[in-house]
Amino acid sequence: MENNVSKSSIKALNSLNKYLFKYNKYLIVGTICIIISSFFALLLPILSGFIIKIITDSTYIFSNIPKNFLEKWLLSFNQILKLTFNHFLYLICILIILSTIIRGFFMFLMRQTIIVMSRYVEFEQKKEIFKKYTELDSHFYKANKIGDLMNRITEDVSRVRMYVGPSIMYIINLVIIMLFCLYSMFYTDWKLTLLVLIPLPFLSIIMQRINKKIHQNSFKLQGELSNLTSICQETFQGIRTIKNFGYEQKCFENFKSTNQTFKNISLQNAKVESLYSPVVQVLVSMSILIAVLVGATNAVTNPEKISLIIEFIFYLNLLSFPFNAIGYTAAMIQRAAASQERINEFLNTKSHIVNVPVPTKIDFGQSIHIALNEVNFSYTNSVESILKNINWQVNPSEKWLILGKIGAGKTTLVQLLLRFYNINSGTLNYNGTHIEQLDFTTLRKHIGYVPQETLLFSNTIINNIGIGSSLKPSQQNVDWACKLACIYDDIQNFPQKYETQIGERGIMLSGGQKQRIALARALIRKPPILILDDCLSAIDVETEQQILAHLNQLEFKPIIIMIAHKIFSKFKFDGVVILQEGTILEQGDPEELIKHKSYYYKMLLHQLEKEKLHL
Repeated sequence: MENNVSKSSIKALNSLNKYLFKYNKYLIVGTICIIISSFFALLLPILSGFIIKIITDSTYIFSNIPKNFLEKWLLSFNQILKLTFNHFLYLICILIILSTIIRGFFMFLMRQTIIVMSRYVEFEQKKEIFKKYTELDSHFYKANKIGDLMNRITEDVSRVRMYVGPSIMYIINLVIIMLFCLYSMFYTDWKLTLLVLIPLPFLSIIMQRINKKIHQNSFKLQGELSNLTSICQETFQGIRTIKNFGYEQKCFENFKSTNQTFKNISLQNAKVESLYSPVVQVLVSMSILIAVLVGATNAVTNPEKISLIIEFIFYLNLLSFPFNAIGYTAAMIQRAAASQERINEFLNTKSHIVNVPVPTKIDFGQSIHIALNEVNFSYTNSVESILKNINWQVNPSEKWLILGKIGAGKTTLVQLLLRFYNINSGTLNYNGTHIEQLDFTTLRKHIGYVPQETLLFSNTIINNIGIGSSLKPSQQNVDWACKLACIYDDIQNFPQKYETQIGERGIMLSGGQKQRIALARALIRKPPILILDDCLSAIDVETEQQILAHLNQLEFKPIIIMIAHKIFSKFKFDGVVILQEGTILEQGDPEELIKHKSYYYKMLLHQLEKEKLHL
């Protein structure tokens, strides 16, 4: 089971191949730089061994002992220059210094290409995730916490970037330096090479066990980090409520408990990861010890073998950093795999709300007719129906009031009109065309919707009002919308007027001001359909009456659908819908309902009696 989880998680990293292909030029150039850097790194043991050979045996230069390509080239070059022995040694030392400098330069280029590529991949992945978030429907946001969404686009993407950058770089570097070193080692002394490689299988077994544990912990760690982010986000958003109810200590205990779990898993991971470096150091040291012991034994009878010890020690030192990086890289890959699996979970989520391949176009500039016939709806994974057998007709320019108790389905009904959700059965038509045949983006652009919970962005007033407009609205239109929403005078009293920064979620404004700015934002588009979901609840009675009078006399004559918990007796409605437990209790012309002394009539009497008592 654990192996399957690990394999599926590592497979999740395959989804990054499209980015690696897109930025393959960085990867190719970076790999070339690694090859060049590794080649010059290899010169150090070869040249060092050559120096030892000619120092311990002055006749080596003239002997018939087989020499590698570099030694042959140096000797041929020296025959042309005819350098003295000391000057020849100086030349080799200069070559060692130059090779080290060149190696360092190409290591710099290696990082400048592969690490830069990882930043581009991070940029692309964040774009993809954010775009996916904006495309997913309301079902998705009901099922997932905002803190978890934030964590996946920030922390998880950062962990994946570490795989695309440092991990890939270290893996390529390890493979190339190993190939170069092993080739040179086998060429120099294949028997000794086989002996010094004896510890490697043990290293592989230990790494496999450690990696499995790190992967399990990494997945848990990211989940707990998401929980922490969600707790912080919810706490900071609701800090006023928390303080009002003296809930601070309970919130702290909740955070402390989650943070403790996060700490415990982090410590477990740290303990496991701390095994990497000591294990590698011990095994590399064993290889060096083997090289020294075997080489020294051979050197007793063959003094020229001293150079072999020095050369192999240099080779093993060259391999020590890549082998040390195995642990670091393996940990990064496991963390990245767990993070990418979490990212893919959302990227692979299918939205319930999708457009048909060729949406039907209707003219929203003309008269709009809305018809609901036998509409039924329930939320995903919910047995209980929210709306049942809804039949409702809305004619052009009509004004409708939707009434009902909390939980009756009022908000859900208007959200179906916006196609935030798909209906389960029945039909919902605009001008005879089923809503699912329309482009939902176009539909929503022609509906001015003011929801129950007013959301303003941390920006200026003018930018919040103009957010739904395709073009920057003229000052005249902005003033017009603000006057209709009765917020114009308030704005003029602000020191910076329309350029006033309103803070996060409009915290600098009162509840009534936020609602009126949201109303102005809907009105400025002059939509053919205007939906107001209990958006006057924080406004005083006098201002409410002014806004209703303005809405009653709109020049562009939209359909107005207003949700409320009370009857606006001074507003001329063409129809009233009363919802009760998801069904329409009654509907019709308000005057006709009063004549028949219906449920609406009783509600109106009850409301008038309450108003008299308050007077």
